Amino acid sequence: MTLPISLITVSYNSAATLPRLLASVPAGVEVWLVDNSSKDGSVDVARSFGAQVIQLDENIGFGAASNRGAKAATQKYLYFANPDSILTPGSLETMLAVMQEQNQGQGDNIVALNPAFYSPSGEQHFKRRSVLLPRNLWMRPSQGQGSGRVCVLSGAGLFLEKARFDQVGGFDEQIFLFHEDDDLSLRLATFGSLYLAADAKVFHQQGTGSERSPKTGYQKSTYLARSKAYVLTKYQIPNVRLRLFAEMVMKLLNPLIFFSPWRRARALGFAKGYRTRKHKPEKRR
Repeated sequence: MTLPISLITVSYNSAATLPRLLASVPAGVEVWLVDNSSKDGSVDVARSFGAQVIQLDENIGFGAASNRGAKAATQKYLYFANPDSILTPGSLETMLAVMQEQNQGQGDNIVALNPAFYSPSGEQHFKRRSVLLPRNLWMRPSQGQGSGRVCVLSGAGLFLEKARFDQVGGFDEQIFLFHEDDDLSLRLATFGSLYLAADAKVFHQQGTGSERSPKTGYQKSTYLARSKAYVLTKYQIPNVRLRLFAEMVMKLLNPLIFFSPWRRARALGFAKGYRTRKHKPEKRR
């Protein structure tokens, strides 16, 4: 059975995790891999599973690469999947059913949704807060146990209509990595509800979509600081410079950095991102 879904995943040296994701995709689903200039054979892995590949000459970031996949997709619905995630049988079908109910005038005016994410050990986790939302809108951990509205969505497994994604302009390509899903969530939320579909289960090994090393930790933390500065400025959150400076100092003063090369690299990377962040406010798109 062909499903009207295009699954899009972005890889950057993700060959170790891609086979588990691609093997879990049901037959009849269009699969696109957008490769951010990997050097580890990610493209060959994807092609061996029959995925269609967009191979980029440079790493343009998660959001921009996701937009390339969405543009190439031919189906009515999009599912953005992290390369370190694994679908359980029936999960895509469940997400599709929830969204199709909206087209029939039923439900809660859902514009986009997340499945229920589980760690390999079976512990459920969900994104319950955002730096772009006031604390009174953050959700308690217990609120993510069943289906219902959520305040923000995770880009690790995001399901929505392609037309809606195009309507809001896709991911903001000024954000290289981190917080691009927060920004997209808030723009989508102006059209309806964000939702957690608890019956759609996806295993997600957080942080393993690319290799874990001090070098990677340094790079990711640099992007994290820059992205946080950008989105806070974009949404006119007060005291951006002070907030980031305080976070940088806390990371650099953490005594664990003297014993962990990975933590030390992350602290130094965040400091670099803080120093090289954009200083001029961006107009909200």
